[in-house]
Parts: sequence; C-alpha cells; structure tokens
Amino acid sequence: MFKIAVQPHFWQVVNHEVVGDLGESIKLTFKCKFRRPTQDEKDRLIERIFAPARALLELTQAPTTPGADGDVEPVAIDIQPETPITDAEIVRDYLLDWADVLGDDDAPLPFTPDNLERAHKVLGVREAIVRRFLDNFLKAPEKNFAPPLARSTR
Repeated sequence: MFKIAVQPHFWQVVNHEVVGDLGESIKLTFKCKFRRPTQDEKDRLIERIFAPARALLELTQAPTTPGADGDVEPVAIDIQPETPITDAEIVRDYLLDWADVLGDDDAPLPFTPDNLERAHKVLGVREAIVRRFLDNFLKAPEKNFAPPLARSTR
C-alpha cells in the first residue's frame, strides 16, 4: 500500500564517538528530527553534494589540442559547477529538533540556535548529523532495489 500523505518530518538516531581522557571512546547517541525533502529537493541536494566531483571529472575529460612544441594543451572550457552545499546549510535547512541531548548540568538541552552552535563545537557532531540525514537518500534500500541496468524493460 502507498499513501501519498507522508509525515513532513522524520526522526533518526545519530551515533557518534569522541575521544575522552586517556584515549577511551565516548559514545554519543541522540535523536534528530529532520524535515522530509520533496523529490525535487532531494535531487537538487544530490546535485550540490556531488558538484565538486562532477566539475573535477569534467576538467579531467576536457578536450586537448597539440601545442606548438608538440605537447598536448587543454582546450579552454567554461565549467560553471553547481555551488557545493555545506554541512552547515544542510543542518540549517533540514534539522528541526533533537532529543536526548543534555547540557553541562545533565538536564535536557532544548533545540535552539545557540544550543545547536554549542553542539557543533563538539568535534564531528555536525558531520554525524548530516551523515545520518543523508543516509536516508544516498543508500538505496535493500528491498525493491535493482541497479538501473539490471531492471527489467518489460
């Protein structure tokens, strides 16, 4: 069954590890509430994530011409790549709330811009949030997935 009216948001568990005193690993686990992107937003997001790699690939495949001294010289091409998206932009645009985040006094820390900034000062937390959000779109579900070339044309 497929119901068009899906929730405009979803919760995900974020796991992250930081190094504590004497090198022990401290596991951080909390929940994040994300805004669900539309298909068009997801496509644009993927475009911006891979823009730098695509631009580099285009540069490496640029046509060349023989130079006056016999060396191969690249032909000047004008590549205008998409503006790459930053982790901060993804968090700003898609993170709506969090749960199980505690302050210095072990009391629940409400989701506010100031508290988010505090959390981002913990090494790797912003990246862990973004990674968990993107896992929903970059990793294909195992069920009902076939690579494009393996799909039936019937």
